[in-house]
Amino acid sequence: DSLQPATLYNAFSDEPGGVAGYVLRRRIDACRRALRDRGNQGRSITDIAFSFGFSNMAYFSRVFCNHLGASPSD
Repeated sequence: DSLQPATLYNAFSDEPGGVAGYVLRRRIDACRRALRDRGNQGRSITDIAFSFGFSNMAYFSRVFCNHLGASPSD
């Protein structure tokens, strides 16, 4: 048996934005952790964002700020 899309969407029905919102929040949280990690001091914000699947910095900055209340550079 394969997972039916409706089953997946129902499992995330309580999440703001559903499955996509959940995945986006996880990616933003991973970026936040990477930006705070001293081991990444030599990496740019762009490099970190791209490593978590973002390909547009304006979009990344906007969703990062919307979810965390601060810009990635903060």
